[in-house]
Order: sequence, then structure tokens, then C-alpha cells
Amino acid sequence: MSEIKVIPNPKEVRPEKGEFVLNDKTRILLGRAHTREDELAAKLLRKGRIESFAKISLPIKVFSASEKLENVIILSIFDRDEDLRSIFRWQDALFDERLKEEGYILSITSGRVFIAARTEAGLFYGVQTLRQLIEEKEGRLRIPCLWIRDWPSIRYRGVMQDISRGQVLTMESFKKLIRTLSYFKMNLLSFYIEHTFSFEKHPLIGRGCGSLTREEIRELEEYAKDYHVELVPSFQALGHFHQILKHKEYAHLAETELRWSLSPAEEESYKLLEELFSEIVPAFSSKFFNIGCDEVWDLGRGESRKMAEEMGKGKLYLSHILRVKNMLDKYGKTTMLWGDMLLHYPEIIPELPKDIVVMNWHYGSKRLENEDYYRPFIEA
Repeated sequence: MSEIKVIPNPKEVRPEKGEFVLNDKTRILLGRAHTREDELAAKLLRKGRIESFAKISLPIKVFSASEKLENVIILSIFDRDEDLRSIFRWQDALFDERLKEEGYILSITSGRVFIAARTEAGLFYGVQTLRQLIEEKEGRLRIPCLWIRDWPSIRYRGVMQDISRGQVLTMESFKKLIRTLSYFKMNLLSFYIEHTFSFEKHPLIGRGCGSLTREEIRELEEYAKDYHVELVPSFQALGHFHQILKHKEYAHLAETELRWSLSPAEEESYKLLEELFSEIVPAFSSKFFNIGCDEVWDLGRGESRKMAEEMGKGKLYLSHILRVKNMLDKYGKTTMLWGDMLLHYPEIIPELPKDIVVMNWHYGSKRLENEDYYRPFIEA
């Protein structure tokens, strides 16, 4: 692979001689059937280094048959832009199934740059690669000539931002984070929430800690869509419940005096979850909802001790997961949860519904790299 500075490394790179030099005569061309998403990608391309270093704003034009295809950057959705197909020479390479959703081809010669994809997301990621390839050299902006064919290794790529045990970001900081993730082709941002959401039915929970409102989440989602980033909520629904249970109004729902976990022995616990879900679940448009349920070390040690003795801690944990999943099913959401507790009770893994998404984590990365760590899930 060529020594190019692109993160993540493109799948296929073919270096060629020469370079494309950006100047005040360079234009960005879009197909006649271009969309708002194409325009946003084009505007993103001319921002940053091009505008700040070269002090130029590349014009964005619509392709016409009379257009001279020299000193141009062409952005094209191949299936849609019939007017640009005749000048694109890599149809077979582009129609590889691996490129269908988010892949792209980037061709850079000394005369022109061509980014082609089959979706707006693929075109966007091609633009992000091009942005990373631009170099400041001898007072000019240059791009090395090469050919790239690229697609993601996995469907979802992202990070979790803890907004409960750390500071809740400002709206501008959230947006900067979204832009940064998209620059490196990440497409998922999860908000870890224990209490920092403004609940109308239970205002005490998120009071005085910078909690996100439903309107702010909607604004962030609309912003993130332009960068092909999906916002996924992660709201604790069993353990890590201290920030709620610390209030005397909810303390009676705690499993133990530590007020760490919500007690599955109290029917009111599920009434509370139903009411909280009625606000936080619809606040996010993602089909995914992470209920957490990790590190529930006090399960069966307090209020639910009798239940644990009768059915076993594993079955008790499973019954809670199934009940919470049933709540989310009503909203058409896919339930996600952490897998650490399941590995403590591997006998219940085969009983999990197949549409639950189990996510794994551990204290350190070495364990996660060991296939045996996942074997109970693989075998189930």
C-alpha cells in the first residue's frame, strides 16, 4: 500500500505519477441531478485547508456538455448522474457489492479529480478522503495522483460519549465532535446517559446538570444527518442508577442501601422505566436503544434476594432484560445491552431473543481480543 496519510487506510490504493494542484481556477462539478447532500459534500470540500490556506472559495457548478474537464473536481453518484457516466471508466470496479452502501472510487490525475459512489454516504466518504490527501507544499495546495477504491470493514463505526459522569458538552462541542467523527468516516455517536436528560414527568432527575432537552437532541440529529452520523441513546435501565436513586423520592426503588441498581422486585421500578422511556425513547430517531444493564453487582443481594433464591440470579437478570425489551418493542426499537453480566450467567445466553444486540467491553483490551471471551455468544 502506498504511504498516504488517510485514516482509516483505504482498502485499495494505486499510486501514480504527478499531482493535482489546486488554484483559483479549480471548479467543483456536480451532476445535473445532484441533491442537497451532494452540495453539502462539495461545500465541505472547499472548507478548511482550501479556504484558510489558499484563501480561495472553489465555485460549485453543475456539469454541462460544454464544460472543459480540466482543473476540475467531479462529484458523482453513478447510478443517478447519467450525464457523467461517459467520462467514468471504472464501472465494474464500482459495482462490487462491497461498495454498494458506503464505498467510493477516487481518481486523481494532474488534470482532474473524480469521486464516484453509488450513494450520498459513499460520495461523502470519498470527499473526506480527498480532504485528508490535500497537502501544503511550496506555498500551494497539492494532491498526489493516485487511484483509490474503498469501502468500510464494518457497518457501524463510532464512539460513546459519556455525558453523565463527565461534563455535558455544549451544542457547539457536540457538533464539532460530529464533524470530527465524520472526518474519519465514523458513522455512529452514542450518548451515555444515566440522568442527563430533561424529563418532563420527572424533572428532578435531570435538574441542574446541563441535561439535554428533546429539542436539543432533535437539533443535533438534524446536524448529524448532514455528516452521515447516527445518534444512538444509551440509557441505563438497571445498574448505574445511582444518579436517580440518590434522590429520596426514588430511593425506595433501590436494590440495596448503596442505591446502585434499580430493584426488579419492585413493580414501581417498571412503572418508572415506562414513564422515562416514554420521553427519552422517542427523542431519538435511531432504531437502536442501548439499555446498558452492565455491572449490576448488587442484583439479588437486597430487595430481590428472595426472587434470586427462587429462580437464580441469571434468570432474574434475564426476566428484567425481557421485560425492558418488551417496553422498547412498543416503540419499534432494537434493544442493545452490554454483555458483561451475560458472561457471568452464560446459561441464559441461548434464551436471549435473537434480535437483541449484545455489545462487549472489558477492563482493558487484551481480553476483548481473545476469541474465547466471545465463545458463549458464538456458540449460542
